Amino acid sequence: MNPVMHALGLHLYQPIDNLHTLLKENPEELRRILLCYERIGRYAHKYAGIAHIHVALSSVLLEQLRDPKLINACRELVDIPSVLESLRSAPNIEFVGTGFRHAPLPFIPQEDWEDQLLLERELMSTVFGRVLKGYFPPSAFFSADMVPALVSAGYEYLLLPAHMLTLPEGGEADPYRPYKLTHHKASITVVPVDAGFSQSQQYGLEASWFADEVRNGVMLALPYSAPYLLTTWSDGENGEWFRTYDEQGFFGSFFSPYMEFSELGAFPIQPVSITEYLKSHPAQVQALLKPEYTSSPVFPGDASLKRKLSKLVAQYWSMAKPVSGDHATANKAILTEARALLLQAEESGLLLGEGLGAAKLKGLLMHAEKLLIPKAPADISELQHGDIKKSAAKAKASRPSDLKLSTKPATGGAVSPAVQTATSSAKTGAKGQTGEPTPTKGRPQKK
Repeated sequence: MNPVMHALGLHLYQPIDNLHTLLKENPEELRRILLCYERIGRYAHKYAGIAHIHVALSSVLLEQLRDPKLINACRELVDIPSVLESLRSAPNIEFVGTGFRHAPLPFIPQEDWEDQLLLERELMSTVFGRVLKGYFPPSAFFSADMVPALVSAGYEYLLLPAHMLTLPEGGEADPYRPYKLTHHKASITVVPVDAGFSQSQQYGLEASWFADEVRNGVMLALPYSAPYLLTTWSDGENGEWFRTYDEQGFFGSFFSPYMEFSELGAFPIQPVSITEYLKSHPAQVQALLKPEYTSSPVFPGDASLKRKLSKLVAQYWSMAKPVSGDHATANKAILTEARALLLQAEESGLLLGEGLGAAKLKGLLMHAEKLLIPKAPADISELQHGDIKKSAAKAKASRPSDLKLSTKPATGGAVSPAVQTATSSAKTGAKGQTGEPTPTKGRPQKK
């Protein structure tokens, strides 16, 4: 049997202001979440000789973790700067992108795709000194038109649930190998994510069970000349399996034994970096999106807010066209603030959210409208003016200091339907979720 290489990934996301809210309402739960982040860096350093961990750390979460007010308020809970430094200094952590505001790209105007992709890459390079190679679409919302945009932004590979892919001649794509995905002459490597093992990673598994089940799985795989590649992803801060106070959750009960067995050479699975694997074993075979994932999706949020977002984004790009003279100077400050507001409004927790998330989205859009269309009557019946100003100020503060205005809107076409990833939704915030995970037999559960 071919060797099996394992790319283990953790998705980290907290909706805007969620950590600040927890600090006020449930500081102990906040500490449990922060310890999830602390363990990632600590265990990466502990097993530096063998471990490889992929981390999709959303910029929305990173913004909160870099907030001086939160850092100072959490001194007695967790040393947040040390947590970030531990992640930064671990060379065996490979960071993966999810977009500047964790935006579901198929549901936002394509003119904004470039900024959502490039601003995150700039921020991660500044904070962690890493160039993002891979992209993990939030909640697996994906369209084929994203392929040229990802390639243009510099991404080398894309992570998608294996069940979204098919072979050109028909039949299921093998979840244990990478493929090429091509659209409009642009090609990117797509790495299938195994839903069943990802679900096990989220809720509880043992190293010995994992080894046996993976061996059973690859025995059914298509013949492959290179080592098989198993890719698993889960949320890294949700559920008792990750949030446990002691070390008997994911890292103590599964990750440590797994790494120790691997160090001894007594394990049939070896950790690997996706980037390093693809350098040695580039994708050779084309894959396609299944037909059911190429039709237009049903937007799960408030359609009226999505329409208003599209209208304001169009107005922004119309005003952002190059001009000269005093008019350009006057517009610059307005456009900079409006740009930050609109990018923040595209966050998944707001655009796909309900209740408080939808209310925050409405406030951001109302303020952006006042900036971009001053004469338009603003409906502030549902939000107080003070809340709107507060949302705008936070949006302005959240953008990187070197945020630049793009001059070329992106182009593109239709979008695909929503699909489900194997990750679970955050207990403490809104997350879009889709599809049905593949069941895995014999999976031990942690409740």
